[in-house]
Amino acid sequence: MLYLLFDIGATHTRLALSHDGRSLAETVTFDTDVTAGGQARFMAEVRKLVGDRTVTLVAGGAPGTIDRKQGVLIKAFNLPEWG
Repeated sequence: MLYLLFDIGATHTRLALSHDGRSLAETVTFDTDVTAGGQARFMAEVRKLVGDRTVTLVAGGAPGTIDRKQGVLIKAFNLPEWG
């Protein structure tokens, strides 16, 4: 099993992989890109970290409101240009 964890903070974004849900195997931290291009940067970092492996579960945090039915971030106060 492979878990992908993320935290999109006001200044830094953190990504991590775990194989057991208890310990982190690999981590990446980078400056949060608040511009419209930030989503692409986020996904590029995820793809680089995950590679060709299959992710079983994704869990994370983002500052804002999430539409649970569609699984999308509606409004993130510190990410005004993210759609």
